[in-house]
Amino acid sequence: MTDVVDDASLLTAAQALLADTRARIAAIADTGLFVDWPPDWHSDLPRLPGKSLLDSVVAADHQRVIETWERARSDRAAAVVVRSRTVTDGPDVALHFLDVRHRYGVWLGVLVPSEVPAPNHDAAPEGGGDEVWRPRFARVRKDQLAVILDIDDATTQLLGWSREDMVGHRSLEFVHPDDHEVAIGSWIELLSNPGLGRRVRLRHLRKDGSYGWFELTNNNLLDDEAFGYVSTDMLDISEEMAATEALRSREQLLQRLTESLPVGIVQVDADGQVVFANAQLTGWLGGAPVDLDGLLSAVDPADLGTAADAFRRVLEGDEQGEAEIQLAGSAARHCSLVVRRLTEADGTTSGAVGCLSDVTDSLRLRRELHRQAMRDPLTGVFNRAGISESLDAAWEEPGRGIAVMFADLDTFKAVNDSFGHEVGDRLLVMVTDMLRRHCRTTDMIGRMGGDEFLVLCTDIDRVQAEELRDRIQTAVDHGEFDLPDGSFTWSASVGLAWSDGSTLGRNLVAESDADMYAVKMRRRLQDPAEVLPLPRAQAATADVGPGV
Repeated sequence: MTDVVDDASLLTAAQALLADTRARIAAIADTGLFVDWPPDWHSDLPRLPGKSLLDSVVAADHQRVIETWERARSDRAAAVVVRSRTVTDGPDVALHFLDVRHRYGVWLGVLVPSEVPAPNHDAAPEGGGDEVWRPRFARVRKDQLAVILDIDDATTQLLGWSREDMVGHRSLEFVHPDDHEVAIGSWIELLSNPGLGRRVRLRHLRKDGSYGWFELTNNNLLDDEAFGYVSTDMLDISEEMAATEALRSREQLLQRLTESLPVGIVQVDADGQVVFANAQLTGWLGGAPVDLDGLLSAVDPADLGTAADAFRRVLEGDEQGEAEIQLAGSAARHCSLVVRRLTEADGTTSGAVGCLSDVTDSLRLRRELHRQAMRDPLTGVFNRAGISESLDAAWEEPGRGIAVMFADLDTFKAVNDSFGHEVGDRLLVMVTDMLRRHCRTTDMIGRMGGDEFLVLCTDIDRVQAEELRDRIQTAVDHGEFDLPDGSFTWSASVGLAWSDGSTLGRNLVAESDADMYAVKMRRRLQDPAEVLPLPRAQAATADVGPGV
């Protein structure tokens, strides 16, 4: 058809094509999509269904149709042989595009059976495959009572029923019982509007007992003297409905999974509107949020910025965001928030999905384990790691000053050797209690190991630190420890180091340790005969050597 270029030749070619009673036609806009027929167009030929000629051609031939349309746009006419889904006189049809815009304002599209078979680009290999080509479009005629007057060959190919099986029977006999109400309602509305069409989706019975989904377009031509019947175009949409049902099943499975998980799940679109929130999250929040702002309003104000930033970064393109948050109004509920990006097929961000896991119990356990790891199990005060952590924290806000006091028992090894470790442990507990009584409530006490204790004082000046050290030293001088058969006295040496915050914590500990040893040496020089105290009942007769 590429040699047809002038207006007269185009109209002549169109009339020749329309003379074929087997032809089916469509009015086409410059976009390639079907449009309404011009008011001055007169033709009794059936119209092609769908939105474009692609709907009437098998998918494998779509590219050839597009190329033919492009050629027609430049040559004003073009044709190609393809495999049709709608024409039932055979699968091979000639598709024609004719430019009749000068007369009718539209392009003319025509499908007519072709004597030349269309190239089969997706045929099965020789000797393999037994798939039979089936049309997707059929046409049925009915009277006003929906009794079938006639069917075309495509109806037999699609449903398996012969003309004798269907003609004379009410169409409702071939409709799934669950669709009867819809079918009847659509038919009544059709009869109420002569000349108009009505579209409905119904399941139709096949001869093998199965059902297929069809989209029916019923055209009420009962009042038209040239016709006097209802023309029903049936488009097979079984594959589409099967895909829809499979998608619905997957969505239902996904929803059931999200509802059964012990976590809160929320999906938001690119604008922050909530698309889905599972029951767990709704229960935590006391209601379903409608947007991201509503969701974040349930977060504790202290964690609001962290949670908002996790969503913001993901919606701006990051693959994942994380945060540890606490829900407002629920002091006992702490959550781990993980946000992941959702994308369109082209990679653009379509939204985000957030998962909130209740980590209250695990957080409480972690804190308890940390507390235990930082405490001395015998005395209950900080251990070496705990007091070191407190010392590091104290340097962040030194205040007026920081003091470290190092205390060491003078004869603890001799106590363990003479009275056993049980007595030694009781002595350590007693020393701890004494330190607690004389220290301030804000001071932190730690057992460094063995008989060594550390006292950390913050927001204290040098004079106050020295006064506190003197009180503690006096308290631990000549302490008395009761035993079942008597008692013994004990003592400890206390060293002090003070800083205005300029000295590193580890240096301050070393300075207090050195000061403690200096105190211990002065005390020994003052009393070189220091011996191990024994219970008074034994002291009169015991021959005791120098203590350690």
